[in-house]
Amino acid sequence: RHYTEDEKQALLDWELELLGEVVPTYRRLLQEKRIDVSFTPYYHPILPLLCDTDVAREALPSISLPRKRFAHPEDARRQIAMSAEKFQSLFERPLTGMWPSEGSISEDVLAIMIDEGIRWTASDQEILFHSLAKSGMDRASNPLHTVYEYGPGLKLFFRDQALSDRIGFVYSGWPADRAVADFIGHIKSLRTLLMAGLDHTVVPVILDGENAWEYFPDDATEFLDLLYQQLGEDPEIETVTMSEAAETIQARPLSSVYAGSWINHNFRIWIGHQEDNTAWDLLSDARDMTVQFEKEHPDIDSQKLARAWDLIYIAEGSDWCWWYGDEHRSAYNEEFDRIFRHHLAAVYKELGKEVPNELLSPIQGGGISSYILPPQDLLSAEIDGRITQFYEWAGAGYFDCARAGSSMHRAVRYISAIHFAYDRDRFYIRLDFHNRKALDLFKELKFVVTLSAPANRILELIAGKRGFAGEVRGSYRFALDEIFELAIERRFIWPDGFGPLGFNISLYDGDKKLETWPEHEPIGLSVPEKHKEMFWPS
Repeated sequence: RHYTEDEKQALLDWELELLGEVVPTYRRLLQEKRIDVSFTPYYHPILPLLCDTDVAREALPSISLPRKRFAHPEDARRQIAMSAEKFQSLFERPLTGMWPSEGSISEDVLAIMIDEGIRWTASDQEILFHSLAKSGMDRASNPLHTVYEYGPGLKLFFRDQALSDRIGFVYSGWPADRAVADFIGHIKSLRTLLMAGLDHTVVPVILDGENAWEYFPDDATEFLDLLYQQLGEDPEIETVTMSEAAETIQARPLSSVYAGSWINHNFRIWIGHQEDNTAWDLLSDARDMTVQFEKEHPDIDSQKLARAWDLIYIAEGSDWCWWYGDEHRSAYNEEFDRIFRHHLAAVYKELGKEVPNELLSPIQGGGISSYILPPQDLLSAEIDGRITQFYEWAGAGYFDCARAGSSMHRAVRYISAIHFAYDRDRFYIRLDFHNRKALDLFKELKFVVTLSAPANRILELIAGKRGFAGEVRGSYRFALDEIFELAIERRFIWPDGFGPLGFNISLYDGDKKLETWPEHEPIGLSVPEKHKEMFWPS
């Protein structure tokens, strides 16, 4: 609003002009050997699952799989080939490196990459550790920070998880100079530890696409400028591209590879939940129909058939199942669900077939609220940081952080669940943790509680070590021991002591924000007037 159509068009023209400079800039920097460019498989599918959905059982033997086994390595090959074709058209040279979608690899996938001329690929350190065990190789004598080879002919890199995640999830809350000093310090520490084998050492720093930069001030411009400057000037650090490392560092043979992704070294995010499995079955049905239609109509218009196959390849992308299941929720789940089913419905329409009823009904079963259980009864908690007695929090509301997930996936999480409740005088919050001992390593542990009520309030609660309890102006009290507990006077939140409330909680180490729950919409509830509480059994 408040802009003319000409002004909007001018902005759009400028954006398109800027976007048009991206590929030529990459092409120039690639020719100058200043950067490397990798592609993912074309529509970002989880390649091992395209080859065979049963491969999910290597990491999760008891996982529930779709009704139909999806085993189409030819689709995985096509997704790789389409990327190679696109790369050649953009950069006028063969594609040599591929970051597989979500770092997902399997032995079937690597064999296809070798056939398609891919020279290097990468995954996560947990995949390496499990691959070493599968290969009967000693982890102690086979380091993370080097190059491996499978095949022969395919070089493998495995990301340094801790160092990569510091950029992805930690440094955005730090001043740029402090963050860069910390990163360089970690590199120097690794150099000291690996001094005996520096000629064979490489430290792969692999980030989650573009996701990190939006959390930095000014899209990380200051951080990146300073980081590249110091990396380039330091005489003890050499920056190399993945292709250079693959060509120059003597690789260690790796006879077997563990099937998994860079997220928890398995494929649970994309398969196993009822919603995921339904999506796979619908994809299988559409693909089977297309194959059968092609057999029955050998004279079909080739362009029409190509459009149908392209829609199938699009539906094989990983992002659809990223939003199905329990792991990730956002405000846009319904849109993703609808678009996925739209692509599959378009396959049937393209071939003149009736769209199945299953594609007309949502797959996705609920939004963020599906991870919120409202309070079932009044309760009063003793604020001591411990479960004082078994029924202390019985009847409290509950938010499951582990199931709710977020749009970005990180290796380390701290808060596992949020409990909330109220009595006639106070509102209570309790936090549970994945690993309570990890909090003791922080220099300054801080909980920030944002309350959205008639007047927004932000509580910054700086906690000490175990057993710490604090009280501020008599309006709220908190304690940290095995759990975190907080009690807030209701009249501190609402003038009349009751009303609607939304809240979320962030965890900090000093000025460094570690995580926020929920990530999108706050937890919402309505606290009734005193003596008018009514709880119905569910």
